Amino acid sequence: MTYLVVMLFLYSEDKTFIGAVACFTNILAQLHVVLYVTALYVLRPNILYLLKSIQHQFWEIENCKDFKLQLDCYKTLHVLKWKYRIFCTLLFFCVLTYYYGRILESKETTPENMMFESYIPKWMNFWVMFAWQHLPAYGFPVIELAMDFTVFSIVSLTAMQFRLLRHEMEVIFKDSKDGIFVMDKFRKCSEHLTFLLGFRDSVNSTFSWVVFLYLGIITLIICIEIYFISILENTEDMLRAVVYAALMFFEFFICYCFPAQSLVDESQKIATTFFDSGWYNHLKYHRNTILLLGKAQLQVNFTVGGFLNLDLQTGLTMARSMFSYSMFLRTMTILKEEL
Repeated sequence: MTYLVVMLFLYSEDKTFIGAVACFTNILAQLHVVLYVTALYVLRPNILYLLKSIQHQFWEIENCKDFKLQLDCYKTLHVLKWKYRIFCTLLFFCVLTYYYGRILESKETTPENMMFESYIPKWMNFWVMFAWQHLPAYGFPVIELAMDFTVFSIVSLTAMQFRLLRHEMEVIFKDSKDGIFVMDKFRKCSEHLTFLLGFRDSVNSTFSWVVFLYLGIITLIICIEIYFISILENTEDMLRAVVYAALMFFEFFICYCFPAQSLVDESQKIATTFFDSGWYNHLKYHRNTILLLGKAQLQVNFTVGGFLNLDLQTGLTMARSMFSYSMFLRTMTILKEEL
């Protein structure tokens, strides 16, 4: 498929800068999917380990004794489901406009109206090629959906575990007269916190470099789509660019930045909550308190590439950079036209 996309540009009689950029965007979109397919195949043992850990070692919401916290957790799960539905709807709309918009608009059997703007060999019928392209065309969004919401679900559920742990640490001295009961709570909280810190390391080691490469690809794609929005005069083409850019922004922020920020926020609240639990009134547990408090202050981040902490601030910084780069491309186009 990539070969045919490149061949269309090479065989084009009118080679323009915009045509080259469009060809590059098409290649990036395919590279995005290749990255996800490779990651899902290579990392499948790690992903299965994470999913099994969630199934067997994550605390159940039903076991929480605080009814209000239960409702909040269920509400959070409901919101996560709605984010998934919105993303699916946006993805479906993007697929329809991107794949079928051009052919429905012009009704011409040209290479530019293929699902992927690609070269058609002379011996190949347009409609045969168009039908064949349905295989990768619908495989791409399924793979994209699978990878994005695997990361989204794992990070979001981990953040919820820190939320449940925070509540347990908050009420750790509630029945302080029963020393055995308090020590059991200390052990329970300490063991689960140790597990979550190890789980954090497993998540980072599994997805770190995949997300790092994804950020590089998605940054280029969004820059180019914003550039197209700023220069295109055709309403239909502009609409397709807007929908695709909106999908990429939604994917980036909803599936990665917001869950990572939620994980950071919930983990940072643990030490503060435990410090305010009245430990100073129960100094006979000072050793357990010091150990648990020290462990609770360890930093929890979703690390990308081993050096970049992914959160909302990182996402906003990248978004500003994307707009700056796209405006640079627009300026270069204007200068070239004037020359």
